[in-house]
Amino acid sequence: MSCRSCATLLKRTALALLATSVAWSPKLALAEGQTDAAELFNAAEVHMRSGDYATACQEYAQSYRLDAQLGALLHLADCEEKRGHAGSAWRHFSAARAWAEERGDPRAAYASSRAAALVGRFATLSLDIPERARIATLTITCDGEALPESAWSAPWSLDSGPHQIEASAPDHQTFRISISVGSLGRAVVQIPELAALVAQPSSTSLGAAALRNPELVAPRAPSSAHGNGASSRQGSERLSRAASVATSAPAGATPTLRLVGYSALGVGALLLAGGAAFEVTKGVALSERDQICPTSRDCTLDEKSRIDGLTADARAANRLGTAGLISGATLIGAGAVLVLSSAHRERSTALMVVPSAGQGCAFAELVGAF
Repeated sequence: MSCRSCATLLKRTALALLATSVAWSPKLALAEGQTDAAELFNAAEVHMRSGDYATACQEYAQSYRLDAQLGALLHLADCEEKRGHAGSAWRHFSAARAWAEERGDPRAAYASSRAAALVGRFATLSLDIPERARIATLTITCDGEALPESAWSAPWSLDSGPHQIEASAPDHQTFRISISVGSLGRAVVQIPELAALVAQPSSTSLGAAALRNPELVAPRAPSSAHGNGASSRQGSERLSRAASVATSAPAGATPTLRLVGYSALGVGALLLAGGAAFEVTKGVALSERDQICPTSRDCTLDEKSRIDGLTADARAANRLGTAGLISGATLIGAGAVLVLSSAHRERSTALMVVPSAGQGCAFAELVGAF
């Protein structure tokens, strides 16, 4: 088997290993996200009991972003109300009501009653957007949060205090405005038509224009025979320089395969370390569980509860540890294959324009190796 065939086989093997690791990665990320969400939720409960509503609301919000649960959203809404943010509380209770009704969850009635009790206790934002400004790619945010299109034509609940409104779209100038509202204020913001950005000509477009118009790189030849020869040489030199600039590529670029390989090695090492840590956690939980009631007879209800909790912890740690070890080993193997295969020398591509001249005409030849 030739060296080129070996390199191709190694690359295909590495891609297959990477595909396997990709199949495990979402499951591992989901499990880790759910664990972090539970820890943040428990921390928020502690801060709620101590009256630190600002910290508790932030932790509830982060927990909900990591693992969207109806309970976390309801707790966040309750926290915002206790914090004095009636506008945010009403939005969260309303979202929880709609979500619960869609799922047939009995907590819909609770969320609805809490939202109704907040009506008339918060400020509102109304947007005035002319039809010409409603382009397809328009995005409007309030304090960094994207406003749904339903809020473009209906009041949006606000907390009292300062707010930053921003309207943006790709290839358009951004509109920003700062407002401040009281607890029952009503703010109206007019969104103007966003001006389009003027595209600056790039070096590539300039080079293409030069190739379309040879007069940009080669001057007209004088009428005398002597002048024709000098002009031909000057035009050839300028055309050669222009072609060299247009076709040259940056040298010394790091091979993409090698970069991907080293990245896979690094991520794989982290996953292996995480998997090993979860395996240690599993062992500690099992050891502690086995010491609570060694005979498994005449155990108290409290001891049985602790045994069940530690067993559940050990199972969760086992799942995470197995996923981490398998994904880490797979990524390390794939990364090693990619790094080794990238060392194989690949045939380079060269492209060059060679000027030529004939009697009464001048032309250029495109030559290269691919």
